[in-house]
Amino acid sequence: GDINPLHKIFGENYPSILFGTINNTFSAVITDENGLDVSQFYDIDYVYGKLSVNKASIILQSESAEKNYDGTPLSNEDCLLIAGTINPEHNLSGRGYPTIIFGSINNTFDAVITDVNGEDVSKFYNVEYKFGTLTVNKSELRIQTDSAEKNYDSTPLSNNNYSIISGTIAPLHTIILENYSSIVFGTCPNTANAIGYNDNNENVSDYFDVSN
Repeated sequence: GDINPLHKIFGENYPSILFGTINNTFSAVITDENGLDVSQFYDIDYVYGKLSVNKASIILQSESAEKNYDGTPLSNEDCLLIAGTINPEHNLSGRGYPTIIFGSINNTFDAVITDVNGEDVSKFYNVEYKFGTLTVNKSELRIQTDSAEKNYDSTPLSNNNYSIISGTIAPLHTIILENYSSIVFGTCPNTANAIGYNDNNENVSDYFDVSN
């Protein structure tokens, strides 16, 4: 329909929204040339638009970390915002980071975003995750067994002494060598098997790369 060309129409009481979708409702006010409200003389039918605030999309990536086995847990609780933006008044942090003693895993985590009042506003963000890796490699040890020599006397010859010539044993760990060579006559390498134990007396030999 049309309004009197001398009349003016404007709206008021529009809503606002921080998140979600609502109708963009309003009240129409029509005034005459003298500024008097003449809305009562009009039968107004309203058709409302929509106000929609969608989740902000961001991509977060956790950092990686790597070391050789030393008996202590490895973790890295740093994450980076690599795409998208967050409200400057919001604070981003992570929780639920894993730890690892040996091997390799994804450095998974959950993002927590809070406002200036400390309220969790994570639900307003669509978060995509990219995970770094936590890797604990074998600890390299080079062990040298001692030599021994004697004249033949019909008894076996062996030498159970050794020294570590490179690498270090993790604190509170022990290395035991067993199954040394023995010989009655002739010459042979003084070989042995190395077994590693942690402070709980658990066999952690697989965590070491031992060479002679």
